[in-house]
Amino acid sequence: MINRGASVNILKTVLYTLVMLCLILARSTQAAEITFHFQGNVTSFDSSLIGPGGFDGIQPLTGSYTFESTTPDVLSGDTTHGWYALSNLTYSVGGLTFTAVAIPGTSDVITVLNQPGADFDRYDVAIQSNLTGSLVNGRTNTVFYFQFERVGLFPDDTLPLTPPAVAGSSQNLWLADFIAPGQGSTFGRIQGEITSLTVATVPIPGAWLLMATGLAALRWMKSQRIDRQD
Repeated sequence: MINRGASVNILKTVLYTLVMLCLILARSTQAAEITFHFQGNVTSFDSSLIGPGGFDGIQPLTGSYTFESTTPDVLSGDTTHGWYALSNLTYSVGGLTFTAVAIPGTSDVITVLNQPGADFDRYDVAIQSNLTGSLVNGRTNTVFYFQFERVGLFPDDTLPLTPPAVAGSSQNLWLADFIAPGQGSTFGRIQGEITSLTVATVPIPGAWLLMATGLAALRWMKSQRIDRQD
């Protein structure tokens, strides 16, 4: 039979261990991956991209992109212009899907433009590296980009961890360019407007799950101790 003093010591040991594990886990999960989902319509397209082997010209834009919550501002010396690395991006439009894993140090970035007193703030997402997917009538996807502008969109140029509001944008555009081999600057383009930007459901952090499990265990052990005393 475990006496009262031994039970207290066990409880203290368990609690201390749980607290230390939570601290370790919290440190390891400070940099969280955040995913935004976007949707958009199609307002125009190059006729060379439509038809057999190309877009169906009907299905709208859907997609998502991921970035690290603690990714640093490449332009840290500029207080109005933030430049933040993307991790990856995928999008589908017209029945075809394209994906990309961003390359650090390139133009695969999220741009946050904050201009107090000016006509607009702007949010951009662009990727030009490693885009893969179906050929569109023999053309390769080389660029995907979207932006929207609005007065007072941001308080500063910090990377937003929640989706900026698309509604009320003074300018709103997404585009994708496709180039055929050997055609240089000759490209076909499909474009439209972003209609929504939302954040993916964030799972409960491991530290919170660990704490909840620990508290449940402590409560159970306490109830066992009370039952033994009765």
